Amino acid sequence: MHFLQNLLRAGHGKRLADALVWAACALLAILFLSEDVRIVSSTKQDFYMRETVADLSEIQEIERWLLANVSRADVVASDRPAGLFLATGLRGQYFWPDTDPYALYYGADRRWWQFYWWPGQQEIQNIYAQMRSQFAGTYSKAGISYYVEHVGANAQSAALAKLIVERPQSFVLCHTSPKAGYRVYRMNLPVPVSGERR
Repeated sequence: MHFLQNLLRAGHGKRLADALVWAACALLAILFLSEDVRIVSSTKQDFYMRETVADLSEIQEIERWLLANVSRADVVASDRPAGLFLATGLRGQYFWPDTDPYALYYGADRRWWQFYWWPGQQEIQNIYAQMRSQFAGTYSKAGISYYVEHVGANAQSAALAKLIVERPQSFVLCHTSPKAGYRVYRMNLPVPVSGERR
């Protein structure tokens, strides 16, 4: 204890704090670089994804279903549109456009230490309000024919899950993956109307 007090009094405390900060930064850099190396060195047979899907067989089963049942002219909305496109060749789109990221994600209840781990309640409410007011117009304008729901994926999918319950006439359930982690809905939307309200 006396040793630490002497270090702090002698001005070594600032140097020690600086060294700890630099060590933490170096550790984070190494972690990110190791992930990047794993991604770059991936092959078709042995690949690494930063966002790991817990059970890849679930999404592969959805891909097979889409290939067998969906037309090439259809647009599929999903939280992983690039992956679906690469696997199936179907046109895809992220299931909700971030039209105003600041308004959606920077709620007054957000704290820096929780930003990357879970959404603030205000964020979920903002996304849900935007979806409720603009959903049919946004999906119709984008020409979305199918929606692949990744159950419990993030704040946006949670908000859209509420909308599915509220508007069952707009979402026709076509297929559920074996472990129910994914659902495919055919969209049944009215002709686009500007400034849709409900």
